[in-house]
Amino acid sequence: EIATKAKKVYRAQKDITRPTEGERGIIKMPPITSVHPDGKRVFFGGVNNDEAREGINSSPSSSKLQEGSSSSSEEEEELDAIVFCTGYDYRFPFLDEDVGVRVEGRAVTPLYRHMYYTKEPSLVFIGLPWKVAPFPLFDCQTRHAAKALTTAGAMLLPDEKTMEEERLGDEKRRFEELKLPHRYYHQFGDMQWEYNQQLAQEANGGSLFQDYDIDTMRSIYKDAGDSRRADAQSYRDNNYTALGGGKFDVVRAARVAANGATRK
Repeated sequence: EIATKAKKVYRAQKDITRPTEGERGIIKMPPITSVHPDGKRVFFGGVNNDEAREGINSSPSSSKLQEGSSSSSEEEEELDAIVFCTGYDYRFPFLDEDVGVRVEGRAVTPLYRHMYYTKEPSLVFIGLPWKVAPFPLFDCQTRHAAKALTTAGAMLLPDEKTMEEERLGDEKRRFEELKLPHRYYHQFGDMQWEYNQQLAQEANGGSLFQDYDIDTMRSIYKDAGDSRRADAQSYRDNNYTALGGGKFDVVRAARVAANGATRK
């Protein structure tokens, strides 16, 4: 959206080693290494000056920028605004350290099912997972917590030892089998559907809720992701109608006038 108004937009990101022109003319750059004291000039590390000005096909460099100055392998640009899009960190300042909940980087621990504090499971964290369809997942979490905490004997949580064993098993899967970095502790992606189903079935006596159609949610989530990658500007205006059984109708914002609704 910014690119439709600004003369030039740079996007600095960790996985970029040389300037690359992206969609809508947005220039992908290596991380910003420093900002000039005037607050307007920034230095992108590890790029060749001449080619960076063109915004494409530069070679990476390992030289390090000194504060407030640039080297021949780094590019200086004067900007009108710097927008920080770095995500969120978990903080719970209202919890005393003696409680025992720890935030290690971007991991809240020790939690059973990324929700229940294993030492005192009446302390529940809703909404920690990310890279998910948020509200369906939060719905499963809240229903699970409500069943565990308010209906006596209907759904007993495991003891602390069992919860810790499952938590450690989840960590082993993430870090050893899937090779995820530790900062992705609460990232789910495609794992969200197995997680949602597990919570929903446990909270509903072994079967899914009648109003919960995982196959259709998964299909809509995938289509929305594909649409975002194809057209980040208009995908939010797509209008979905769930039909059940993994099927849905969608009216795509960019093609409404020409094509109307399309069925998947």
